[in-house]
Amino acid sequence: FIVVWQSFKYRKLARYVNFINAEPMFDDIHNGTPILYMTPHLANFEITVQSVAQMVDRKFTILYKPSKSKLFSRLMASGRTRHNVIPVPTNKRGVITFAKTLRDGGMVGLLPDSIASQGDGEWIKFFNQDMFAPTLVAKLVTMPNVVTYMTVCTRTKTGFNIEFVRFNAIDGNTKEILQRIYNMIEYYVAKNPTQYFWSYDRFRVPDHAHAIH
Repeated sequence: FIVVWQSFKYRKLARYVNFINAEPMFDDIHNGTPILYMTPHLANFEITVQSVAQMVDRKFTILYKPSKSKLFSRLMASGRTRHNVIPVPTNKRGVITFAKTLRDGGMVGLLPDSIASQGDGEWIKFFNQDMFAPTLVAKLVTMPNVVTYMTVCTRTKTGFNIEFVRFNAIDGNTKEILQRIYNMIEYYVAKNPTQYFWSYDRFRVPDHAHAIH
């Protein structure tokens, strides 16, 4: 991913990216609506953040998980700090900043299909396997006035397609909302299985995970 962070620093991503169903999303941006972007590990999710940030005049806060290596963490933070993009780590302080940005009407983005390696989680089904998913995304989509988009990135011969799919949070508990999110991710991954980041160990059982009910 370092190659991606550095290689596009001085290029116009519009040459390589085709937006699909983006009009409602851009209307929300221009109206100052607080927006949550859920970007699964499909194709090149880094491109999604950078391409949106280059096209609007609003700050975009993203969550990232720091590496155990201080050097690699600095590279990630440096590479992800671009025009309008503000990265914050997935620690308590970073999550608080992330949620406050959304409450204040800002734009935020995260990777929803990760394991709850720390913090609260719920067991859901993903490709018919049990997965301990973090509850943060389900809590964020139910925040007042927040509009949520699933951003689906796929590689093409000339670049990338990025589709913006509205996710409507209906009444339900955290587990039900999470399952709906993962069902949605599963649908798009099944359409492009070779472009999914399967090597991420999302089916492991964290030490703090509660028993499956």
